[in-house]
Amino acid sequence: MQRRVIYSLLALTLFLVLFPLAIPKPGLPVSLKADEPAYYLAALSLARDRDLRVQVKDIRRLNEEFPYIDTHNLILMSDDGWRHVYFGKPYIYSLFAAPFAGLFGADGMVAFNMLMMMGLVWMGASYLRQYNSDGLAAVHSAGFFLLSGSFPYVFWLHPEIFNMFGVGAALYLAFRQPDPEPEMPGFWRSLLRRLDSPTLRALLSGGCLALATYNKPMLGILGFACLVIFWRRDGFKGALRWLVGAAVVMALVAGASIAFTGHASAYLGVQRQGVNVHDTNSMPVSPEPLASGAVVHHQGSWSWMFRLPTIDWSELAENSGYFLWGRHTGLIPYQPFAVLSLLIFLFVRPHSVERWTLFAATGLVALTFLIWIPFNWHGGGGFVGNRYFVGAVPAFLFLVTTVRPRWMPLLGYAAAGVLVGPMVFTPLGAPVAYPTLQSHVRGWPFSLFPLELTLEGKIPGYRGAIEGDLYFWGRKDVFEPKGGAMWFFGGARVEVWVKSYRPVHEAVFQVVDFAPGNRVTLELPGDRQVLGFPDPLPGGRANERVTLHPTHANHVKPEGRHEIYYYRLIVSTLRGHRPPLPPNQVPGDFSAGAVLYYLGDSQKVHADVYEVEWGECGVADHVKADAAVPVRLVLTNASSSVWPVRGATRVRIGWRWIDARGQSLPPPGERFELPHDVRPGQSIELNKMVTAPGVPGTYRLQFEPVYERIAWFGTRTKNAVCSATVEVTRNEKQVASSE
Repeated sequence: MQRRVIYSLLALTLFLVLFPLAIPKPGLPVSLKADEPAYYLAALSLARDRDLRVQVKDIRRLNEEFPYIDTHNLILMSDDGWRHVYFGKPYIYSLFAAPFAGLFGADGMVAFNMLMMMGLVWMGASYLRQYNSDGLAAVHSAGFFLLSGSFPYVFWLHPEIFNMFGVGAALYLAFRQPDPEPEMPGFWRSLLRRLDSPTLRALLSGGCLALATYNKPMLGILGFACLVIFWRRDGFKGALRWLVGAAVVMALVAGASIAFTGHASAYLGVQRQGVNVHDTNSMPVSPEPLASGAVVHHQGSWSWMFRLPTIDWSELAENSGYFLWGRHTGLIPYQPFAVLSLLIFLFVRPHSVERWTLFAATGLVALTFLIWIPFNWHGGGGFVGNRYFVGAVPAFLFLVTTVRPRWMPLLGYAAAGVLVGPMVFTPLGAPVAYPTLQSHVRGWPFSLFPLELTLEGKIPGYRGAIEGDLYFWGRKDVFEPKGGAMWFFGGARVEVWVKSYRPVHEAVFQVVDFAPGNRVTLELPGDRQVLGFPDPLPGGRANERVTLHPTHANHVKPEGRHEIYYYRLIVSTLRGHRPPLPPNQVPGDFSAGAVLYYLGDSQKVHADVYEVEWGECGVADHVKADAAVPVRLVLTNASSSVWPVRGATRVRIGWRWIDARGQSLPPPGERFELPHDVRPGQSIELNKMVTAPGVPGTYRLQFEPVYERIAWFGTRTKNAVCSATVEVTRNEKQVASSE
């Protein structure tokens, strides 16, 4: 490799490996995330105690660098009812990171990850220079590994980069041809020749992949490509050497695990749980009571791998699409250089049996995740891109030989700047409203990619609410459902997904606006409505009712014998305004562009719900001022429609005190909720409490049903009101003050 290229890579390596050692802890986040607590504490335990046993002294180490808030999701394991407790994650990453953690703590583990990442860059450049100039090889390799969704995992105390390194090293030793004349001085040339021997390369290749496979068994599928290479080079002996290397390393790793914990893996034959640590001076788990002589049997967390999966073909097809171009998980937005490498492989010859085998094996790794764990294929609760598939990403680099056309890496750098740049410069998530590790998807480029609807409820940073017969789901920073209202952030184009178990042909919304001169646009597939509001607004707010008629669903998903219909609702506003409402009625720090109430369809809006038969509105004749007064209400739904208890248009019972002058006493808007949907002809009984007026006198306590957002029953029918006359007398405090 040319000296100037070596110096460039060496300078980059020194900078990236050393700067994590200067990061003050805690930084962002201020606590350990995802599965980090177990890996971090296991590394410290191996460095300082030479074991994986969890004791109070291990828990106290959380205060060394992360003392400010509680630690969540510390994964522990036991096979004897929590009498002996061990760290419940595969230990091999923590073992290799232990020297770095022992010297520099969490910063040392980040530096170790960065060292492995730069090792991948060097291996990639060394491999590609067989077919390209040194500079082009280095540029493509650096972009491949550093400008990708893999880079944020350098800053995780997690084994993703370790798995990538194991896969990358195994493929490098298999695919890179030995250099007959290394450009090195005599001693180093002789040493490299020995290391380049076919036997040692096969053994080390198998051993490196075994390390990654110990953490993620699916990655072992990539070994088929290595076997093909060594078989074609050295016949049966070559393949056997590779298998021996893999088997020996796997046996050593599993044997050491048995020595440490009594089990070959933290995922086999143990009881595991994630615990929260509130007190670092005590164990976070307590022993379970066991009968004398009882034996605890556990199936293990990897039992799912030993069952035949049931394949939902429509779900598999949908998830496969998300795997390629999903907003939070897709290969295209998160691994632009992997996609470029795949295109080069497919359209630039020559191809080879080895690379076609690697291509097939890489696809099989992806399918294994999608088929065996369709509910969790993306990487669980903590992920950037596809966390589970990150370990297999180096395989795409080794599909490439000649990088053609030569400007292809420029396209990769441009795509990475638009898509991956926010992750590279804020790998732990940007300090934004409602920060998550997925904050980068709030940029406009990611809006071009589809939201993973199959992962509903599993992507952080989103919230949902049932409004009427629909479910609305959107991002927390721009969408907040509150008390039947849906608040949309101002001056933004907000995407919300609507989930329904029936086709939606009509949707009626009441739109409330607080921003003078605002314009609100509502879109459902096939229909778009634009509302303009006056400037200034009378009374500080304006109301409009709008009806949308979607022509089709954006997505239809089978679920058993039924189907789920998804509609994308877009609410766009020119500006936002902090509404002049009590704090308990407004989301915190929310500049509202519009507030929507979903009223249902026209049939529901105009439903005949207004007939009511009152059986009783019982209340005491005499009560004390300001006293809590019990009331008993008995009423029957005499209409032809159900009284709903959900959604903005639910039926509730309003109540108010009316004094001798006919004036209603504040506060207005007092309501009683119905206990359940009330069918036509059905009677209900409510036992509630109201607060008596503070001024003595004769009052009427009046009850009236209301079809919220539509009309009070009294405006549509007779005899809708039930009232009782109550004499309010002075309470003890008033009597004492008068004396």
